[in-house]
Amino acid sequence: MPRGPLDVSAIYAETKVVHDDNFKQWLVGGTYDLKVAKIGAQIIQGRYSSATGGPRKQTVYQIGMTCPRASRGARRLHLRRHVGGAPGSGFSDADDARQVAVGYQYNLSKRTALYMTAAALRNCGASMLVIVSGDPGMRPGDTSKGINGGLRVPF
Repeated sequence: MPRGPLDVSAIYAETKVVHDDNFKQWLVGGTYDLKVAKIGAQIIQGRYSSATGGPRKQTVYQIGMTCPRASRGARRLHLRRHVGGAPGSGFSDADDARQVAVGYQYNLSKRTALYMTAAALRNCGASMLVIVSGDPGMRPGDTSKGINGGLRVPF
């Protein structure tokens, strides 16, 4: 069956935790293939209601683009924004973070690729989010930067 250039997905999950705590998450996203590039966007929202810690909410907006380069490589660009939550939690409305990442993947074969990504994440307010390969020990409002790379071999 032939597929068109548009691909859309949606999910919803709910988990009941002890003491009437509850975690809900939903995601809506999609991609559109322009032949020379594939663009995508998604919105993810997680809500946690806790009898002891109060409500918390995080919303992530993400847009991205992948550009194939010849038959061996692809460039990637992602922009991401985090928002929302209870005051003082590091997830309040003023505790946002903005992230940009640029990457490149070089396909060695059909199943093996080398990749590298560089990212910067700017925290606002009390947010202390960290890029995984970045510096630990963030202070509220700091910027985290990181570079990672590796070999991808799916099994």
